[in-house]
Amino acid sequence: MPVPKPKPVLVPKPKSVLVPKPKPVLVPKPKPFQPIKPKPVQPVPKPKPSATVEFQLRLTTDDDPTETGWKLTRNDTSPSTLIMQKTAGFYTAKNQSYVEKVLIEKGYYIFTITDSWGDGLTNGASGKYSVQVGGYPFYTGRDFEYEEKLPFFVFL
Repeated sequence: MPVPKPKPVLVPKPKSVLVPKPKPVLVPKPKPFQPIKPKPVQPVPKPKPSATVEFQLRLTTDDDPTETGWKLTRNDTSPSTLIMQKTAGFYTAKNQSYVEKVLIEKGYYIFTITDSWGDGLTNGASGKYSVQVGGYPFYTGRDFEYEEKLPFFVFL
């Protein structure tokens, strides 16, 4: 049997496609190198001295805590200014330690601790108090009668 001849395949001629011509991209010319000028160094400001210091009372009550009270007054003002106080009856726990703190300015102060029975912090073995001003120990006590006054100055 004879082999048939393949039929010729007609391929269409490709059509031409128009591609737009790319537009030129404008790139700016680089500037010549210029070193960065350093800013002048500002001096670090010195810390200002604090306008206040901390007054701290450490109080351990005795066996009759409701008898104990205290106050801190500023006495270089007219009239004197009550800064902080705890009246008798405020403390109710026996032989309990407390820390009271307040910031105070320069001036003349009087710390007064009171005992309404008149035996100070001596009823029992643990009653006592201490005062610090600006972190420095100022006074420690326990044996007074109805009141004890501690005048002091704060210089800043």
